[in-house]
Amino acid sequence: MFIGNGTRRVIAFSSTSAETKSDTRDPGERAIADKLQQAERECQVQCRESGVDLTLFRPTLIYGFGRDRNITTIAGFIRKFGFFAVAGKAQGKRQPVHAKDLADSCISVMDNERSNNRTYNLSGGEMLTYREMVGRIFAGLNQRTRIVHLPVSLYRTALRCMSLVNNATSYSPDVADRMNTDLCFSHQQATSDFGYRPAAFLLDPDQDLKAN
Repeated sequence: MFIGNGTRRVIAFSSTSAETKSDTRDPGERAIADKLQQAERECQVQCRESGVDLTLFRPTLIYGFGRDRNITTIAGFIRKFGFFAVAGKAQGKRQPVHAKDLADSCISVMDNERSNNRTYNLSGGEMLTYREMVGRIFAGLNQRTRIVHLPVSLYRTALRCMSLVNNATSYSPDVADRMNTDLCFSHQQATSDFGYRPAAFLLDPDQDLKAN
């Protein structure tokens, strides 16, 4: 797809889900991971065959400007119901990354030869547990923190029922397991190669938690 149009540089986005969802019990989520991995390979092959330099980014939990389907979804639920339910202790660690940090990374690597034909994990500047992340969202909304802890098995059952009703992978029962699984990725290589220094989580809640 790059041959003959003069392209010499490609910056592409994948996701750390290519790794984290590759061994899930949910076939729908495994399919997502397979598609991401396949797309990465095809992009790498076509760039190599076309003589195009490729930088591939794998961001973690993306949020920002109230337009994501991660943090914004949690905030929307809290606004509507005044509480949020988690599975078990929800101690799995997360590193939410702001969309602006991803955009800045694209600019940083445009003329940076060290990043040519490399793959980078782009995680956020702060590591916190899933429960802490939800608590930070409550604080950003200026609401009293009301987090309900449900048994993992019950949470899985509820998500399974919701997925059957809505036919959506966002309600995969494995979401319950991941709330207690660390999903952290070092971005040290990106820092070393092009100065990547992401911001801490939710520095501007008015901007990033606004209702759509």
